[in-house]
Amino acid sequence: MLSRPVPAQIGAPPADLHAEDVAFGSASGSVIRGWLSRGTRHGGVVLLLPGVRANRLAMIERARFLRAAGYATLLIDFQATGESPGEAITFGWRERFDVIAAVTRIRQELPGERIGIIGTSLGGAATVLAARELDVQAAVLEAVYPSIDVAVENRLRMRLGSIGAAMSPLLLT
Repeated sequence: MLSRPVPAQIGAPPADLHAEDVAFGSASGSVIRGWLSRGTRHGGVVLLLPGVRANRLAMIERARFLRAAGYATLLIDFQATGESPGEAITFGWRERFDVIAAVTRIRQELPGERIGIIGTSLGGAATVLAARELDVQAAVLEAVYPSIDVAVENRLRMRLGSIGAAMSPLLLT
C-alpha cells in the first residue's frame, strides 16, 4: 500500500510558468516527465522535487515564486508517480537515479547555469542518496526522514495507529 505507484494525468503546465513538457530516461527504469521553465540567462536553475506520493503539481507555487525571481525551474514526477511510469515507490532508492537524470538534463538544456535543488520528503531523500554523483551548487532538503525504518513506521502509524508501528518490521524484512 505504501509503495504502490500513484499515476496521475497532469496535463499542460500553467500558462504563467511558460514551461515546456520534457521527458528523459532514468536509470530507475522510467521515463521521467516534467516541465522546464526557462528563466533569466545566468540566473540559475532550481530542480523541484516533490514528496512521497506527490507529483510536480505540488511544486507549482514554488516554481512561480522562483520564476518571478528570474530562476529557471525543472519540476518532475518521480518514477511511479504522476506521468512517470514505475512499479513501486522506493523511498529514494530508485528515485535517486531520477535526480541524477534530471540534473543531467538541466546541464544539457541550460549549460553553464548554476543548479540548486529543493527536495521535500522523498525529494530530499533521493537527493541525499544521489549526492555523490551530483554536481550542484546548493540543496535545500525539507522534511527528510532519517531512515527508511522511521519513514515506514511513521507512515503505518499515521494510517493504522500504534498497531501500524508494531507491524513496520514485517515490511522491512
